[in-house]
Amino acid sequence: MPDSADILLVQLDQEAPPGLIEGVAKASGRHLTVLDDPDRLAVDALADAAGLIVLGSAATAFDPASPLVTALRQRVRHDRPVLALDAGAALLAHASGGTVRIGGSHEFNYVDLTPTALTEADPVLRPLGTGLPFMEWHDDAIDLPEEVAVLALCGRARPQAFRVGRCCYGLRFHPGTTGEIIRRWTAIRGAASNNPAIRVRIGAETVRHQDRAERFGREVIEAWLTLVRAG
Repeated sequence: MPDSADILLVQLDQEAPPGLIEGVAKASGRHLTVLDDPDRLAVDALADAAGLIVLGSAATAFDPASPLVTALRQRVRHDRPVLALDAGAALLAHASGGTVRIGGSHEFNYVDLTPTALTEADPVLRPLGTGLPFMEWHDDAIDLPEEVAVLALCGRARPQAFRVGRCCYGLRFHPGTTGEIIRRWTAIRGAASNNPAIRVRIGAETVRHQDRAERFGREVIEAWLTLVRAG
């Protein structure tokens, strides 16, 4: 059973691994426990950890009654650090009183992240600066309650990053994504759609954008870990 001082990382899909998160956590001196079956843990273990990271999954069905959503709801209520990524952000949106529309937003590309008026003062998303493209893969849409702080939008004004309370963050992207992970995703997507052009298109975008995206991703992870230390 993980210790309550641990940061728990819930990996819902083997094709959505921690990536840069593990190295950044190790460099910061934080102990990261990776879980690939959160339903086998008690809600209290997920709710009481020093920090909780939830990765995404293109394959996992949205289950609003899962122990993970229950734990997220408790962490939001008590303002305990959460970093919920991609599909994990949809779970956090639901736990915060928002709604999830399955199939409402299909993204498999580099999405332009545009800051809002709140971003510059935010301790985690401040490195976004004036914006940048970041790779995303999800098929759901989220609608957030009014009290949630929206920190980044896409060109269609859909929320790409948000904060609930002081330290619960939902990001529609995965800041730990590496070029290797993206190449794996494009191989999977290209094979599933029988469209080899996907690998060519995303490969070209990776060359243009990924170095900057990884620098930004590391800064986001480090900043959130600092909130965990402070919490």
